[in-house]
Amino acid sequence: MSPLPANLVFLLAAIWKIVLGVFGVANLIIVRKPNTREFIGKLEPCQGWIGAISVLWGAGITIVAILDVEMIRDSVPIWIEFLAGGLVTLGLGLILGIRLLKSFIPQPQAVSKIDMAVSKLAPFQGILGLIVTGLGIWDLIAGLGNLLG
Repeated sequence: MSPLPANLVFLLAAIWKIVLGVFGVANLIIVRKPNTREFIGKLEPCQGWIGAISVLWGAGITIVAILDVEMIRDSVPIWIEFLAGGLVTLGLGLILGIRLLKSFIPQPQAVSKIDMAVSKLAPFQGILGLIVTGLGIWDLIAGLGNLLG
């Protein structure tokens, strides 16, 4: 069985960012459209896992972006978008997945440091959600453009 084509992985990653972003802006959506509260409430059990997976994924993207010097040489704007995508995915994932992540961390000092980081990031949840959604839409359009033409 052959690995997934790079374009397909890119498109799946774009869709993941959009889903993560929607979870990030769920409160903003509910304020504007109160009738969505019940539907978004049904999705809430998935939020922890989406967040936890996004923390790992965002950390991986950030590390790759920092270590991939050739990407900087090839295209600085693409590298900046890649690094920013990793950082905002990591941050929003941490906010959304903190409860689940804490259940896997046995050290109280580590949990308190994570709580401090999340308390600093939490006020920006909506903004991070909008940024991740925007990057996901951007990546989806770019990926479809590459795939189709």
